[in-house]
Amino acid sequence: MKMKHRHAAILFAARELIEQYGGAATSIAHQRATRLGESSSSPAHDMALLVLSAVEELTSGSSEDTN
Repeated sequence: MKMKHRHAAILFAARELIEQYGGAATSIAHQRATRLGESSSSPAHDMALLVLSAVEELTSGSSEDTN
């Protein structure tokens, strides 16, 4: 159940970035992940990378299954 909640939070953050920044959402998410990665290796950096991945997935328009 904890993983479901985390997944929902990641998707929420990704959608929020897309709503707020439109086509620049991927770039913004990448900048945030990079900045957090430079400051330290932390759970915040891990979360930023997951949000970046979600933004990329949502903006690609692809709903392909990963096998």
